[in-house]
Amino acid sequence: MTVIPSDIFSRAKIVLQDEGSTRWPLAEMRLWFNDALREISLVKPTAFAKPVITLMGVGSYQKIDGQYTGILRITTNLKTVTESPRDPGLSIKTVDKDMLDAQTPYWQDQVKTRKARVVRNVAFDQNDPNAFWVYPPNDGTGVVDVIVSRVHPGVAEIVSPANPELLSNYSTPITDINDVYENIIVDYILYRSFSKDAQFAGSAARAAAYYSQFMNALNVSIANDANRNLNVKPAQENRA
Repeated sequence: MTVIPSDIFSRAKIVLQDEGSTRWPLAEMRLWFNDALREISLVKPTAFAKPVITLMGVGSYQKIDGQYTGILRITTNLKTVTESPRDPGLSIKTVDKDMLDAQTPYWQDQVKTRKARVVRNVAFDQNDPNAFWVYPPNDGTGVVDVIVSRVHPGVAEIVSPANPELLSNYSTPITDINDVYENIIVDYILYRSFSKDAQFAGSAARAAAYYSQFMNALNVSIANDANRNLNVKPAQENRA
């Protein structure tokens, strides 16, 4: 569950035959590393998922922080806001919002429907990925555990006086990226590297080949997750 950026850069440099980082500086590879994480997040929202303790507002309509890209699941009520250990309460069942509207038309009405701290049901709308609805309407004191998708922050920029072209400056382990993504990230960096030299014979084809490998590996990962009953759909390749 740990990825070391310098190891990935070294593997890419071997393929590029640029051990001195002359044509492809490490500062560029850092950008492409982070771009790879963003692309992985877009194609496979579960890749960097994390649980977030979320405080409820008053009413049925709730939103998560805008720094996250969407909600994957809301699992349970929490008795406290303590991170470790979490203190779970009643499990939360996901329901279809249209069905809830049909069966209980006034379920969002805070006058006709009594507010409560404990959430029993949660509903979503794909057009509002950072929002969810709770039933009964919350009294503003509830706490729930939300599994969110996010864009991983990646590798921070190396700033003066540190040297951005010193490989050891990228050796800090990133502990919340699964190492199964290492080859995928290398393929993406090579795709961006050869794209830089697309005007040279063969470089465009090599760039396309590495991007294809990147997407194929991601789709294999998504298919494996689907076999484990995760709600993720295979992506479609969208570049030449």
